[in-house]
Amino acid sequence: MKILKAKRREKNKRHPPIKRKVPVEYPCPSLSPTTTRSQSASHASESANTRYRIVDWGYLSEQLDKCAKCGVGPLNLKNTTNERRAGLGYLIRIRCDYCQETNVVRTEEVHTKINQRGPKRFKLNERCVLGTLHSGNGNTQLEHLLSPMDVKSMTSKTYKSIERSVGPQTEKVARTSCSNWLDQEVKSTDGNNDLAISYDMGWQKRGNARNSRRGQCTAAGRATGKIVDFETRNTAC
Repeated sequence: MKILKAKRREKNKRHPPIKRKVPVEYPCPSLSPTTTRSQSASHASESANTRYRIVDWGYLSEQLDKCAKCGVGPLNLKNTTNERRAGLGYLIRIRCDYCQETNVVRTEEVHTKINQRGPKRFKLNERCVLGTLHSGNGNTQLEHLLSPMDVKSMTSKTYKSIERSVGPQTEKVARTSCSNWLDQEVKSTDGNNDLAISYDMGWQKRGNARNSRRGQCTAAGRATGKIVDFETRNTAC
């Protein structure tokens, strides 16, 4: 084996392989290696100016009404000195024309994290994560939805953090709904303890090998047709 490798190295030295250059098409001019630094900076500033943002206009207008220090207003968005993104929300720093004080303006309402330390969380981010979970999607599908609209999506770390915080609350609401429909199912039996239940189960991994690490099952009442109980299992933990 060592002799074959030595012969191959010697052959490559005498006759080096020809590397063919394959032309690569870059979807964005700023990603091309031939783009100069000034051109990439202009493309970056152009994309930053044309990028859309999801804004709560009523909440934003209240903050732009007057300066937090001198009380004179309204604040002008043209005096923006800095902008920081937090998921789908933004923290905008606007300078006051009268006192030159910098005001921090948010594009969406925020609230403190439950039993957690750190910065406040935008409610828009939580609504977005709840929407993707309700539709059976994730962060990747969310990026595919927002990218054609030129809206910057949240990072996977931010998405996972919000998903872990809203997950127990979502399950709590689901358990309450199942309990209410179970009571309705019992009332429909006219006092009998016998309930007709339709049971079904499934797993996330495609195929019939039954080696998926996650699975779920649901039970639906015959009279109401609603889910009266559900359960999930995970072999990873």
